[in-house]
Amino acid sequence: MNNKRLRTVIEEALRTAPNFNQSPVDLNIWMYNAHSTSGRADAHAVQLLDALKNEQDLRVFDGSSIHVLSFSAHLAQYWNLGAWLLARAQSVGSNQALEDLSHYLSTDDVTCEVVVAFCGLEPEGRFDMGRAISFLPWAQLQNSRQKQSLLDRTVTSFPFAYPTGALVRELNTKKSYISQTEFQQNIAKYTIDSIDTTEIYDSLMCLAIVQPSSPQVLASWVSAPSWVPIAAGPTLFPIVDGISPFNKISTEGCVQGGELFKAFCSASPSFQARIRLVLQRLIRAMRRGSQVDAAIDLGISLEALYLNDMKGDRGELSFRLRTRSSRFLGNNAEERKRIFRLMKDAYNLRSVAVHTGSVDTFDERPVQDVLHDGFLCAAETVRHFILDGKPDWDKVMFD
Repeated sequence: MNNKRLRTVIEEALRTAPNFNQSPVDLNIWMYNAHSTSGRADAHAVQLLDALKNEQDLRVFDGSSIHVLSFSAHLAQYWNLGAWLLARAQSVGSNQALEDLSHYLSTDDVTCEVVVAFCGLEPEGRFDMGRAISFLPWAQLQNSRQKQSLLDRTVTSFPFAYPTGALVRELNTKKSYISQTEFQQNIAKYTIDSIDTTEIYDSLMCLAIVQPSSPQVLASWVSAPSWVPIAAGPTLFPIVDGISPFNKISTEGCVQGGELFKAFCSASPSFQARIRLVLQRLIRAMRRGSQVDAAIDLGISLEALYLNDMKGDRGELSFRLRTRSSRFLGNNAEERKRIFRLMKDAYNLRSVAVHTGSVDTFDERPVQDVLHDGFLCAAETVRHFILDGKPDWDKVMFD
């Protein structure tokens, strides 16, 4: 590339180009007008576009090639490149922008980041969860267009769900160029759905049961390094379900969460699937606005934990639940009596919710207290299951 020539036209274009940080859309429109030969095209934008077209090394931006990063594909044209160069130059200078472009053209490997952002749980600082997953406060997540997009969405639509943390995992990808025909024939291969985020979500659920909390995923995306002149992928926004109370988790709590996650990853696939069901229901129960829904989800969690082996014999479920949980969690007679009574209340609460659709009053004990104590017992049970394995109920009951 003729860096001297390109540096000159970039510097000239910067005089009249919109500021990317203030208005990313305007900068892209500014370059697109030059591409479309619009009467509103700025002469400096046209000059930059012509300079890019004259560079043999930049032919991969002529619109005939799809840029692929293992899991996603992007059509990048000269005007897209021009907008990126100007935005990058506004941030780090034109020299660095051109060095970044040269790096992109010469490399075959790009290390991206898979990001899952959520509300309701915040660590004291960055923490290594293992398996190349980092847990960090929202403020420490690197700035990106996706991060800003989530923040804008939260402020305007979901102010009760302000992001508090993120889980980040490095993703090593191979860069290549393919034709549009090849892309159309293998389109499923180049989508964000091909990224498996299961372990990231598993790590979040393990953190959530250390001191039971109900974090809620707000968005997920893949971000490319700032020196890459193409976007890595779209931002996915799941449905916001309920309200997640804000909770901080200490470094010690993160250590415990990391130990749970490590043990969980070592378990069998069937055990993992069972515990995922429990945790998904339990965490959702804790952020439910309706006590009826919360009681039902809690009941499902408890059944999956304590009654999973009940195949043909489904009689006396409540009694089995009470006796197993009290023997499993209680260390002395007093604790076992307390847990026995709690599980009776929690399971009866579920039955009342299912059959009447209302749990306004319950045996003169506040419903929220029953739910809260039930959440704690369910979370403690899951921790034991993950760290110690599935219990032998005969030994629990009769040893």
